[in-house]
Amino acid sequence: MGTRVKIVFSALMFVLAGMVPTANAVELSNLRVTHAFYAALGNTDIGDAIISEIVSDDLVVELRDLGITQNRDEFLESLPQVREALEEKPVTHRIMEVGEGVIVVTACYEFNSNDFLARETVSFTDNLISTVVQEELSDDCAAMLSGETEQ
Repeated sequence: MGTRVKIVFSALMFVLAGMVPTANAVELSNLRVTHAFYAALGNTDIGDAIISEIVSDDLVVELRDLGITQNRDEFLESLPQVREALEEKPVTHRIMEVGEGVIVVTACYEFNSNDFLARETVSFTDNLISTVVQEELSDDCAAMLSGETEQ
């Protein structure tokens, strides 16, 4: 991982430590990994390298609305198509719940032809993402972007 990425992660950890005072070290690490994951989804330059480092070898991604389940290799192979559809826009996300080994996120994907708002449950094993379960909430991200989504 490059120096720039390490600095961003360190700064993020400092911010998160102040925002989540009751979280333990593992939860903070999982939060750091979650934020890195969503930042990397839309990033052509360093996204693949980051995602490869923070997902487990036995990763399972379940896209419930599409009826698709992907393993690690299939997920990594799909990233160029996702980025093309996003036109390299970032995936906006908000942490909704933090639990032991699980983080629930609301994620907004602003594709070129439509928006997609999802509830994503991200599970961890040994501080690596082991599963992502995506469920569609809406085809409009307006509520999340305006801060109106419920926690």
